[in-house]
Amino acid sequence: TIPNMIHLGSDADEHVTSWYAQTFSNELSEVKKSIKLASNVSRLRRRSTGSMDELASAAASDADDLDSSVSSNIVKLEIALLHANQQAETQAQEKELLEARLASLDDLEELRMKLSAFEIQALLDEQDSASPGRPPNWDKDEEHGYCFRCESAFGLVNRRHHCRRCGHIFCSECAPRSNLAPLPQYGFSAPVRQCLDCLPRPGSARRE
Repeated sequence: TIPNMIHLGSDADEHVTSWYAQTFSNELSEVKKSIKLASNVSRLRRRSTGSMDELASAAASDADDLDSSVSSNIVKLEIALLHANQQAETQAQEKELLEARLASLDDLEELRMKLSAFEIQALLDEQDSASPGRPPNWDKDEEHGYCFRCESAFGLVNRRHHCRRCGHIFCSECAPRSNLAPLPQYGFSAPVRQCLDCLPRPGSARRE
């Protein structure tokens, strides 16, 4: 407020002027304070807005990183699953191959056993063929009065002769003394007497 004391002349003007100057200076200081405060508030608001933007940007970046990490992990899991499936298929194929090999080994062992049995049987057959066999039973003299081949009657002149191959009784014409040949299958390594049916001569007719 304007001072109650009123001065006249130059002193009064100087006093009023000093009052106005002081009042203006104080108001100017208040204005500066208000401007500074408003500037600070605006700076804080800008900083807060910037922080919010930075926070939002950081959140978005973190979300992108999280999505990227999740996608990468999903891809890794899919690759691992693919590898596991391939390994399982490989193991199944190896198992089938192993089973086939075992079956082949079983078949081979069975074949070897059969071959061994055949070899043993062939060896036995060879031994049987190499060893002398049993000759046929001879006909009894008292039961046969006629030649088995030509049916001529036996007597003092027409003697009986056994064929060493078939065992039947023949006359000297049907089992000549010279009609000789070895019979190794019956153990006769030296030539023995045989009938003309068992050992035909050239030109001799075989008995039907």
